[in-house]
Amino acid sequence: MKAEALKSWPINRVLGTLAAALLLTGCGPTRLNVKASIPPLLMTPMPLSMGVRIPKSFAEYVQKEKSQEREWLITLGPGQADAIRTVTAAMFEHTVVLGDQAPGDAEAIASHKLNAILETTLDSYVYLLPSPGGGSEFYSATIGYKVNLHAVDGTLLGSWVYEGYGSTPSRGISDSKGVALVSGLAIRDACANIAAHLPDQELVRNLLSPPVTAPTAPSESPAAPAGGESNTAPGPAQQPSPVTGPPLTSPGVTPKPEESSPPTTVEEPPATGTRS
Repeated sequence: MKAEALKSWPINRVLGTLAAALLLTGCGPTRLNVKASIPPLLMTPMPLSMGVRIPKSFAEYVQKEKSQEREWLITLGPGQADAIRTVTAAMFEHTVVLGDQAPGDAEAIASHKLNAILETTLDSYVYLLPSPGGGSEFYSATIGYKVNLHAVDGTLLGSWVYEGYGSTPSRGISDSKGVALVSGLAIRDACANIAAHLPDQELVRNLLSPPVTAPTAPSESPAAPAGGESNTAPGPAQQPSPVTGPPLTSPGVTPKPEESSPPTTVEEPPATGTRS
């Protein structure tokens, strides 16, 4: 369009044309970088050496939001990955951060003598903008993390989902700043739930105790030799019961009848004395 033609247009029409041109060219989507501030955790670390697997899809996650009013790229990955590393380092005495599964994992697991591996994935993420007409004047966000516990050989032992929530008043901040703020608060809240509740899981507690083996059945005692004699003396707690039947004899031997002794005459003492 020539400059002479613009001069003949009303000023409102010129401004409208320029605004439409800017909308068509655009400045690209708005990028929101979410960060989570994790305070020091006041907890006693569990005496375990834990692998912490943080997949690339988790550490580099970006949520794309596009509507008629806006286009956002919400970068959650780096902030949530740093939060998981910080929390797990406080939960366990020793941690080894692992990425996506790779051939070198087996060597790292063996060299660090890991007890198990924790893997965290993003389970859900939603946010809400203020709606003054609907009665809400807050930005809010909810995030959920799925925590998988694997044995060192890769076997899945258990899974849990921990959620976090963040909210802040809408006064004085823009939509992009508000969403970034409450998303960081939600990440911090979810990590606090992991630190508070994951150590109480029975599967995690089992890692602290060595495996219990089933007791073996006691071996049978050797049979006593003929004649009723035994080479093992009975303990004080197990005394042999007295034999009330006839005495045992060797096979083929007839017991000799006992000779009766003549009756013994007992002289009765005087009635006033005592029996001796």
